[in-house]
Amino acid sequence: MHVAITGATGFLGVALTRALSQTGHSVRIIRRNHSDTSILKDISYEDFIADITDSRSLKQAFSGCELVFHTAATVSMAGRYNDQYDNNVLGTTNVLNACLDQDVKRVVHTSSVAAIGYRPDGSATEKTSFSWPSDNLGYMQTKHEAELAVYRAIEQGLDAVIVNPSIIFGRNDPKQKMKPLLQSLQNGKIPFYPLGSTNVCDLDDVVKGHLLAAEKGKTGERYILGGANISYRNLLDTIANEVSGRPPRWAISNSSAWILKNLIRFIPDRKREKLALTDDLLDLAQLRVEFCSKKAIDELGYTITPFKETIKKTADWYRELGHLR
Repeated sequence: MHVAITGATGFLGVALTRALSQTGHSVRIIRRNHSDTSILKDISYEDFIADITDSRSLKQAFSGCELVFHTAATVSMAGRYNDQYDNNVLGTTNVLNACLDQDVKRVVHTSSVAAIGYRPDGSATEKTSFSWPSDNLGYMQTKHEAELAVYRAIEQGLDAVIVNPSIIFGRNDPKQKMKPLLQSLQNGKIPFYPLGSTNVCDLDDVVKGHLLAAEKGKTGERYILGGANISYRNLLDTIANEVSGRPPRWAISNSSAWILKNLIRFIPDRKREKLALTDDLLDLAQLRVEFCSKKAIDELGYTITPFKETIKKTADWYRELGHLR
């Protein structure tokens, strides 16, 4: 099958491109001219230069393709709406329109659990209404709007399905985003943990979930590709144990979080957005945030790897690179 993928040089995109190539598909990657393709050097693919924010450059990108995986996005929970709109909303709209123009048979849109609403009394599902305690998180809002663009394209005749991964851990991350966290825990430099919880998943599971969604997913449906619902304390303890480090000892109480949040707001915008922890993220980290992957399990055959196995694979890769002891 002729398959195209946007975001092929990203964390998920690289793994998905490799899986598609290994299963015999003819893979075309859609990338910007300056994207680093060195991590794809052992993968067979066709190269196509285009920018998803430039609709003209996408006119022929999906010509002859039967299946398109749209994984390209700006992924940053600390980013503001205007910084992420072009890639996440405009870019998605351009990709969908190009797929419609080229009569692509099926599109799998990579969204995020961030586009699913927060449920304070349990695990959120695909039916949970979009709502979060903060309206300043551009990633959540723009991923939600990107899903709305998918639904509009479906109304125009596009066969599309949506998948919603949670926080992904795994090997071969071109940007090595988890390195600071693993190194800090190994060196005992994270003394505090938030009171809330989150959902974490395995890269290999998410890749398989994409392939299953392409094969079995129902048009217009979304599928949460999650993993373990885990408190931040247990998350950090598990990682610290794997890297032979020291877990955080003290909780960030709600009153302490309130003080920190207001101190952060005195930092100028440009510097504040570079922080790993913003005032809005601090609010969210105190919440119990959970997601349920039952629909993907039941309808697609999605499977979940235990987090201890996932973090071991992740840490082993960073050890191979010499970043961990």
